Amino acid sequence: MIRTPDQRVRVFVSSALGELAAERQAVRDAVSALRLVPVLFELGARPHPARNVYRAYLAQSQVFVGIYWQSYGWVAPGEQVSGLEDEYQLSAGLPRLIYVKGPAPDREPRRARPRWPGAAGAGHAAAGPRAGGRRR
Repeated sequence: MIRTPDQRVRVFVSSALGELAAERQAVRDAVSALRLVPVLFELGARPHPARNVYRAYLAQSQVFVGIYWQSYGWVAPGEQVSGLEDEYQLSAGLPRLIYVKGPAPDREPRRARPRWPGAAGAGHAAAGPRAGGRRR
């Protein structure tokens, strides 16, 4: 993709807000150092429902980075999946970098489903003391 000089590639960062703060900051710093634009849900207050915000942010992004550990994320009333899983599913057409921290002794059961990153047989990158943040 060739962009005009006034446009930079946006990198959507998906992760549970209650965990991995240091990792989220490291990704934000790395993306910025590459002169790309990190798109994180927590940047700024908005007068819109959370689902509308992350979906709009994701629609405007060109790369998806998922950083996961133990939390499955919050499931809004009336929804079947968490915002994290929804973001992951909606990112299917984007280049993805997925990092799953381990070990995760308290991983929430819904995080271990086969279609979700980090589950056995899911075929995604892992990050942790031994995995070294491999990419596939």
